[in-house]
Amino acid sequence: MPYDVKLVERYARKAFGQDDEKVSRAIVLSWYYWSIAHDDSLPATIWARVGVRFAAAGRDLPGVQPSRKRDALDYATQGAGMDEVRDRRPGPDKVAQHREDMEVLKKTLTVREWIMFEAFRNGATNREVAKLLEVTPGRISQMVTGILRRWRR
Repeated sequence: MPYDVKLVERYARKAFGQDDEKVSRAIVLSWYYWSIAHDDSLPATIWARVGVRFAAAGRDLPGVQPSRKRDALDYATQGAGMDEVRDRRPGPDKVAQHREDMEVLKKTLTVREWIMFEAFRNGATNREVAKLLEVTPGRISQMVTGILRRWRR
């Protein structure tokens, strides 16, 4: 189904009334997502809803900076240079502190908690650990909560 700008405008007018800026933003956003989706099988009402929801959330086209705030999608399309990409990993001091805290915590664990800790470290689920320790998954959640409380002190 082709893109229907009149339908999108009617939908946006219902949502935003006489706020022409939001209506036009909804139209542009719906067109943008329709054009990058390359999917003509979805009805135009889907794209109208997408545009209205994103406009209501304050979004704008990727790369277009609103006057007061930035859009979350701006980060996906801008800043390809390495000097503009922020490393979100913790620094070496945080990693060392975390390792020390984990060693202190490990010394306080009971045998059952140690088994649980190692099972989780190896990728086991709550249900698998519960079966291993012959308790309910709810009890495993309680044990994890208790360990986390001790660790955060």
